[in-house]
Amino acid sequence: MTNTLQKEFTQIRQTFFPSWDRSGEWDIVEKTGPYSPHGYLDERAKVIGIQSMGPGQSLRVVLIHEIAHVVSSLSHGKEWQNRMKRSAQKAESIGETKLAEALMEEIRLYTEPFAAAKPTADAVYKRVKDECLSCPRPSFDQVVDCIRNDCGLTKEEFLRHFKKSQRIYEQTKA
Repeated sequence: MTNTLQKEFTQIRQTFFPSWDRSGEWDIVEKTGPYSPHGYLDERAKVIGIQSMGPGQSLRVVLIHEIAHVVSSLSHGKEWQNRMKRSAQKAESIGETKLAEALMEEIRLYTEPFAAAKPTADAVYKRVKDECLSCPRPSFDQVVDCIRNDCGLTKEEFLRHFKKSQRIYEQTKA
């Protein structure tokens, strides 16, 4: 793990989640490969995995996003959104205006269906494969929930639009 990642993790915990994980049970790791878009959680191992950030991606936003899941909900529903809003308000209050804006944009991506862009079948099926290969291996329902939340779809809508998902999951898992 890089010093930058550990430093940012510590700073984000202290600034945005001061009452969370005071005993330091959670760890941060840098990952490469097919994981959730930029980060993932392993609740059993108490690990947050972060992929290398590309141009225009904010490590701080991803860390806050993932820790917000830990302290609120694994979904991108109201509980997680409210925790992200509190983090955005905190960022604003300490003069981190660009971070506050980025956190609010992150919420928008999960509250407005297809806010980023309407997903193509190819992109969704590639994501099914990537999620299937992630660590720990998710069930088909977990894969669907993860992707459909990102797309702003109900489970029924997702399965109706992306009928090959189950078959691709099974083929990839084999």
